[in-house]
Amino acid sequence: MAKIFKVAFNHKGLIFLILIFAFFLVINCWPFFSKKDLVEIRLVGQEDIELVSKLPLTDESAKQLSIENIQPGIIGYASFSVKLDSDAKKSFEYEIYLEDMADENIFNYDYVKVYLTDDEEKPYDQFSGNKVPTYKDLRVSLNEPNKRLLYSGVINSSEIKKFKLRIWVADTYVLSDIEKEFKGKISIKTIS
Repeated sequence: MAKIFKVAFNHKGLIFLILIFAFFLVINCWPFFSKKDLVEIRLVGQEDIELVSKLPLTDESAKQLSIENIQPGIIGYASFSVKLDSDAKKSFEYEIYLEDMADENIFNYDYVKVYLTDDEEKPYDQFSGNKVPTYKDLRVSLNEPNKRLLYSGVINSSEIKKFKLRIWVADTYVLSDIEKEFKGKISIKTIS
């Protein structure tokens, strides 16, 4: 027994390598063992928004017009909210994206105006200036280049954030015989 004990201590290099291997194993496996149930952030409400090249509008009129009194497709409208699961214990950063899903007869993105407000019609910072941004002006997502960033913010566990999104054809657009369309899909993602 003493001979085996003595041989083991003569192989200090081997023991050192085994300890390093165990250390890296623990560090690489730690995230899997320490993960609790993932908290989910959800988008509740309309996820789709559509626009057709029927009637170009000025920014002021498109912001003020009542959606109920307009023919479908002239102003695209979506009302949605963002909330966390009820068991969330901390706040999370998130981003809201808009993606064009149209396959054919796609708009030139310079003519699709995008306007995001809260539930009381107060525009968020990016949309509060004199000039309403177009879909082309929105920042492209780094992870998914086909999506554009609408909004980024922080949400607490007991909070529900409400949004209203309007899109319309810019008044600089020249109508043609071919009807163009924009079919947007709204999505959300948490930021780690």
